Amino acid sequence: FFFLMMRRPQRSTQSRSSAASDVYKRQIYSGLSRIYAIMGLYHEAVNIALLHDYFDLAKEHAIKPEMEDVRKKLWLKIALYQLKTKQSNIEDVINLTKVSGVLKIDDILPYFDAVSYTHLRAHETPEHLVCRLLLEKK
Repeated sequence: FFFLMMRRPQRSTQSRSSAASDVYKRQIYSGLSRIYAIMGLYHEAVNIALLHDYFDLAKEHAIKPEMEDVRKKLWLKIALYQLKTKQSNIEDVINLTKVSGVLKIDDILPYFDAVSYTHLRAHETPEHLVCRLLLEKK
């Protein structure tokens, strides 16, 4: 595989710079995530991207699969990451559902606490409300 053939550039000095090392590691993990995506291993690509805080890269990979159920799982993983690790508000998560095109508010409701749930319902669109009411009638 390509990522196994990549070599670390030679250092001009013997002292290690932690900043340079961090940059190098970030480049490696970004590249690894991209290679997984090229290979069609989207779950692995998103996992690596989120593990190393490449939120935008994870979103870039999540739109690639052709199968809607695969895209939905990837976007749910990204939404949960955003809920748990980012200091984002509910509007950010709602926007993520809009960007994904496959993720619905009801998919992420179980992961909200009670206060968030009430706030989220305040942003519910008429379409979501109708769908929710129809599902509750079943």
